[in-house]
Amino acid sequence: MNKTILIVIGLACAGLGVALFMPMNKNKSKKAITLADIAMLESALEMYKEDKGAFPTTEQGLIALTRKTGASKYYLPDKYLIDPWKSPYVYRCPGLHNTQGFDIYSLGPDKKESADDINSWTDYKPNYKTVQANDSSLLFYSIILIITIIVGLIGVIVGLIGDTKKHPRDRS
Repeated sequence: MNKTILIVIGLACAGLGVALFMPMNKNKSKKAITLADIAMLESALEMYKEDKGAFPTTEQGLIALTRKTGASKYYLPDKYLIDPWKSPYVYRCPGLHNTQGFDIYSLGPDKKESADDINSWTDYKPNYKTVQANDSSLLFYSIILIITIIVGLIGVIVGLIGDTKKHPRDRS
């Protein structure tokens, strides 16, 4: 078989594996980013409370943590106030769920209050491994990805090395 064809087939297999894997992880990655943002917002709110004696009110909002207030000290850049779906995080103080503190949540991909919301009172766990702990499909797709990439790499290696022994009828 022609070396070039083997290399192209191998690269196509590896590319296909990556192409199949990426869309599956897109929302999982966004959820992980959202959970990390919520953790960062919580830390910034705790520092704000330590300095000011109280959390910002709902009316003051999360913007009170940023440079936009004109204060000499800010607690995080304003880019962290927007979730991965380009919507602002929702903040309430006092919270409806955490009445002694605050609630923070993302409206998620549908951008409205619904079951896909990611919040500080049920979703946030300091151990980020919980984001994917119950997803058996992730393991399945990971195995498929690895097999596809290995098959692709084998094709590339065989294509590069080529057949070192010629078939008897190919001898001149």
